[in-house]
Amino acid sequence: MRVLHILTASLALFTFSVSAADPPRFGNGPSTAGFVRARTAAKKPKTPSLIVVTVLGAVKEPGIYSLSSMRLVDAITLAGGLKLASTKNVIVKRGNAKGVKSTKVDLESILTGDAQFFQLASGDLVYVKEQLF
Repeated sequence: MRVLHILTASLALFTFSVSAADPPRFGNGPSTAGFVRARTAAKKPKTPSLIVVTVLGAVKEPGIYSLSSMRLVDAITLAGGLKLASTKNVIVKRGNAKGVKSTKVDLESILTGDAQFFQLASGDLVYVKEQLF
């Protein structure tokens, strides 16, 4: 009895037995003439793409941060939180083929639940303005 292993281009592994006395048997199951059961290699899960944003201004650790999904609050938290800053005057700059769009975000309204979370996109620049007395 011979056991043949064939690795196809799609990485499916076919195993079957051949014997002169028996009809072909495939795998460990019952005799099935002309049928090949394939065992495919486990597929790797897709890695989510990372959102990369720059956080500047009145935060404890300005820099470039990345996550698979990022809200404005997440970016500020990654940057160590706020220093003495105006929570009503956070600017998010987002560039596209038509230019750069600046959006003023009231962080205080988000934190109190009066406004929805602001979702960031890759390439966004977050600028937290300092509190002026």
